Amino acid sequence: MLNKQGPTYSEIRQAILDKIPAQVGITRIEFEGPRLAIYCQKPEFLQENSHIVGEIAGIIKKRIVIRSDPSVRMDEMQAEDIIKEILVDAGLVQAYFDPALGEVVLEVEKPGVAIGKNRSNVVEIVKKTHWSPNFKRSPPIPSMTIRQIRG
Repeated sequence: MLNKQGPTYSEIRQAILDKIPAQVGITRIEFEGPRLAIYCQKPEFLQENSHIVGEIAGIIKKRIVIRSDPSVRMDEMQAEDIIKEILVDAGLVQAYFDPALGEVVLEVEKPGVAIGKNRSNVVEIVKKTHWSPNFKRSPPIPSMTIRQIRG
């Protein structure tokens, strides 16, 4: 008889540990709703080699989110300074840090320029700060409602 519930947590964990090299330093694996969050000490390796994450997602049939371990993330003030240096041409308006998820929401005037060709700026931000960037277009007319929603 077929198991219709899908793979167990231990099977998922084993599949992840088999595919991802030990040098990445996986610290924990957690379910976050329909997604599977993998916390690691070197998220830049998985950003550069995204085919590995795609293979794992195909095997376990779950969406995967790569997050940096809180112990390796840069201080928010230093990270913001580095992000401003990287995104000079994109028109950075505001940066909102979410320490629980390890994400930084970057409100920019030109999101296409901010992401860069082949996600080059995304990879550079992750390498230097260990924060995962999430780009949002800044509204053409400043709005208090949007400001309150975003943070």
